[in-house]
Amino acid sequence: MDPASVFVLYLVAILCLWFVGSLVHPVLSALSIAGVMLPVGRRFTALVISIALVSGAARAGPAQGTVGPPSHRMVQMVEDASAVETSSTVSVGHRPMAIPSRATHIVESGDSLWRIARGILSDDGGTPSGSDISDLWRSIYQLNRDLIGDDPNLIHPGQVFRLPGR
Repeated sequence: MDPASVFVLYLVAILCLWFVGSLVHPVLSALSIAGVMLPVGRRFTALVISIALVSGAARAGPAQGTVGPPSHRMVQMVEDASAVETSSTVSVGHRPMAIPSRATHIVESGDSLWRIARGILSDDGGTPSGSDISDLWRSIYQLNRDLIGDDPNLIHPGQVFRLPGR
């Protein structure tokens, strides 16, 4: 059964329980006012809550995902290691990776120009002042304005910024 159908069934079940519960409450209130003690009302409430909890627990399960073809996740064993071709380059995924240097900075999630500038100045040793950080982030912005655009607060992970020579 597809997830949408399961969701609809749970929604219908919850609505039915809500409807029955809304009918039971006035009846139990009237009987309670009349002086009839109803432990059945408490048991019914416990039953409804238990059903809701069990149905939620029954729905829980491991996340579904997709697994790539075996060729991407298996290693072949060889008898003679000298017969295997070797390469001095390593391929990770299908994206070329830039090697960070002191002249560039690769933006990571959560980065800002201020944070980048503070990190660079902190790497140089000591605690940088706010004005030093401000001067450096503005220099980084001016140097990379064509990549960043008009809003210095809008930078994206993966962007490679040139750093000013210091």
